[in-house]
Amino acid sequence: MPMPISLSSVAPLVVLVAACALGCSSDAPPDSPASQGPVFDCRFTFSGNTVDTGDRNQCAELNLTSAVDADGGMQAGTDSDAGDAAAANPDQFLSLNFDSATVLSFHAAMTLGPEPTAGSFSSETLTAWNITMKNAAGCDFSAGTEVVPTGSFTLDLSSLPTSDAGAPKGKLDATLYLHALSMMDCGPGDTEQISITF
Repeated sequence: MPMPISLSSVAPLVVLVAACALGCSSDAPPDSPASQGPVFDCRFTFSGNTVDTGDRNQCAELNLTSAVDADGGMQAGTDSDAGDAAAANPDQFLSLNFDSATVLSFHAAMTLGPEPTAGSFSSETLTAWNITMKNAAGCDFSAGTEVVPTGSFTLDLSSLPTSDAGAPKGKLDATLYLHALSMMDCGPGDTEQISITF
């Protein structure tokens, strides 16, 4: 014979179910970005004398440059015709900039040409590029076409923005060399490995 159910035992259960219906639900579906926390567009890893990992909302941009300097004059090594052509069809360059608790500044710039496309690039294929980093100890690491040792990088651009509001996407891996005064304690090595997904 079934046992009778007391109303006094059912009432707390009804209250609990009603409270959860109001306060336990979420507007975000289980697999939505809101339920998974913030989404970062830039993730970086440093290894070498400086060890750090982190993420940022955005660190990469596609910008314009040309052979005409900020004062409107010609840069060294260009003539008038070349300057006019560069001004009419300026090169575009990829730039990455950010900082962290252990990296006071990181800057990278790679000239991609006047009409860049997605693809693979490296320090062997680009003729103008520069990467600099300063850590919390004040030690400078750098690489680039105007630096000795030159260092190296590989760049895989998966997509480029189709409007001013977009941002390039890809991955940069680079080796930078230490450039510091002999009395500075910058660690046992003289290189820094950097990997950035943006």
